Amino acid sequence: KMRKRNALVPFALLVQILSLHGVNADLEGVEVRLVPAEKGNRCKTYLQISQEDCVEAAESLGGNLRHGYLIVGDWDRTPYSCFLARDDKAIHFNTNPDAVNNGMFEPVCIKQEEGEAYLIPYRYRGTKCISGNDVSQDDCIVAAKSL
Repeated sequence: KMRKRNALVPFALLVQILSLHGVNADLEGVEVRLVPAEKGNRCKTYLQISQEDCVEAAESLGGNLRHGYLIVGDWDRTPYSCFLARDDKAIHFNTNPDAVNNGMFEPVCIKQEEGEAYLIPYRYRGTKCISGNDVSQDDCIVAAKSL
């Protein structure tokens, strides 16, 4: 399988390109967290950060842009989606959904408390609850009013 070359994308350019396409890189109201840098650790699919939101989310957790760039690549040994390098906290985004964290990287994930109701941001449309986490209409109304 042919791998894409790693790409350095200046964040200002990324935001400009996204805004031209109507994408709002805004995490307002969404809390994020770092997952420990351990082998195999990654965000659950429904808690992954998009490439558009990666820099904002990672910077809120102490991440930084290496030389002013979001580092985007297709790697096998890093977590899929948004993550920080453990050594220098540089912000990366991996486009390879089959990748497995070798333990040197900290995934950046949407934060979810046990049993907590939360809204999945619109830009993550297509995401749905994990099987077994569906709720009745009455419980849905109660949960929605609590947000």
